[in-house]
Amino acid sequence: MNKLLLLLLIVTIISILLQKNTNTLLVILILTIIFLFYYYKRFTNDVLEIDKEVQENKYIYLEKEKELVNIIENIKFIKKYDKARYNEILLISDKFNKTYIFMMSDRWDIPHFLPILKDLRKEILEKLYSIYLIIPKKSKKIFGFEPYKELEKTINDFDKYSIDKIEIVKKYAYEFQNKKHLIETRIDASNEREKNLLP
Repeated sequence: MNKLLLLLLIVTIISILLQKNTNTLLVILILTIIFLFYYYKRFTNDVLEIDKEVQENKYIYLEKEKELVNIIENIKFIKKYDKARYNEILLISDKFNKTYIFMMSDRWDIPHFLPILKDLRKEILEKLYSIYLIIPKKSKKIFGFEPYKELEKTINDFDKYSIDKIEIVKKYAYEFQNKKHLIETRIDASNEREKNLLP
């Protein structure tokens, strides 16, 4: 709608310009420039406000856990090759922490959501392992450090972090909610499924 109005205004101005003297043309031209500048500035400010709002609220649960943020930010260098994959890791990590927080605050039922937390953990690990496929072989010259080692560190740190979080949830359920019927599925970082995640 705004574009249509702008187009109509331009057509109107052109038709007026063809009929008026030089002074009138100059006044109309100045007013047009002022209008277009105001319109552009307002549009730009609206876009910036939207972007700011998205940035502030996109990963609100992830930001509550600085340890997890530090783990994920350790591999932010991959944005150079696959920004979408890095954003996916951030998004799933946000879901992971949201699920953890909601269970620990008794908002979500632990027996129901604990398997979901475990699935999110595995999904993050799968995304992390997939990064090996996108890092160039001569990457040390590009980055000035060993990205494979940093990726391995991130995987190990997240593996330990996520296991600890899941064990905390289980302990909380057992001791404070009397959820003795939780299915015991101990997470072992060296189990066969996780070995196969590495390409």
